[in-house]
Formats: sequence, C-alpha cells, structure tokens
Amino acid sequence: MAISQNVTEVVEIPLSVPFAEFLHIFQLQLLPVLLAEPGVISVRTGTKIRASEDSTHAWAVSLTEWDSLESHAKFVQKSSSVAFFETTGSLSLGPPAIDHYKFGSLAMLRESECTRVIFEKGGLGQKSTGISAASLDHKGIFCGLSPMKVDFDGFPRGVERYFDVLWYSYERKALRSSL
Repeated sequence: MAISQNVTEVVEIPLSVPFAEFLHIFQLQLLPVLLAEPGVISVRTGTKIRASEDSTHAWAVSLTEWDSLESHAKFVQKSSSVAFFETTGSLSLGPPAIDHYKFGSLAMLRESECTRVIFEKGGLGQKSTGISAASLDHKGIFCGLSPMKVDFDGFPRGVERYFDVLWYSYERKALRSSL
C-alpha cells in the first residue's frame, strides 16, 4: 500500500472586508478555480472564532488538500492563477500566513463544524487530540488539528499559538474513474 503524499495547505488571511463578504466572493470566484485545479482534493473554508492573539479584524482560514506539494507549486506558478491571487489580495489587509503539512487524511474533520488549530515549536506531544505534522516550510514548527464543539470554552495551555475555526464551506473534488 502506498503512503499518502497529500499535503495540506493551511492559510490564514487577515480580512479587510467582513467574513460574509469574503465567503460570498470566495465561493463564487475563488473556490471554482481551486476545484478545477489538477491536484486539489478538498477545500475547507471558515473564520477564526477564538485565538491566542487578539485581533481587531476578521480572519478567513482555509485548509486545502493537494495531492502533492508539486501540484500546489504548479498552481502558484501558472499565469492563470494571477487573477486568483489578485482577488484574494483585494479582500485582505496584508499577505496571508501560509504553511504546508503532511497530515495524511483529514477524514476525522469531515463531520466537524469547528476545528482547533495548534502551533508549537519542537512537537505537540499530548497537546493535540487529533492529527499533527511537522511544517514543510518552517523547520521545528508543528501543527495539530482537533475537531471540537463550537461552544467549547476551554483554552489550550502551554502552546505557542492556537485558533479555533468555524467552518462555513467544505468541498471535495469528485474523483473520476478511468474505467
């Protein structure tokens, strides 16, 4: 059995518009571009509802599953992706924070309306009850994803940084059979 090479791109976008406006534009203009891209497996989009850092603006968060880091790199380098990045830039206060992880399957998040995202240097140990992986972009940084209830009030202790995401959109590309 082959080991999954899927890569999850974690994107945090500081928004210059209300999240509802971002979501509307994302679903009409940006999501179709991603889902048409070779290598995209799924896209989950939501907003931060709790975080370790204070913020005066809304944040969009996206988890995009790619079949490989190379597929994502090809998308970024395409001239056809320019409009995608220009539209995203017009909705944000600044550049997004982007990182890549090999979590393997995100199946445990499929039924979750909220996910806790934890970042830690050197490893998560027992701080994440879900899935975790080392960053492919930043040596020594680990990320954990745990499904949770929206009304959960607890805050993780002893972690570098965390945020909770309330998901509004989840799309999985239909797999085509070669039969």
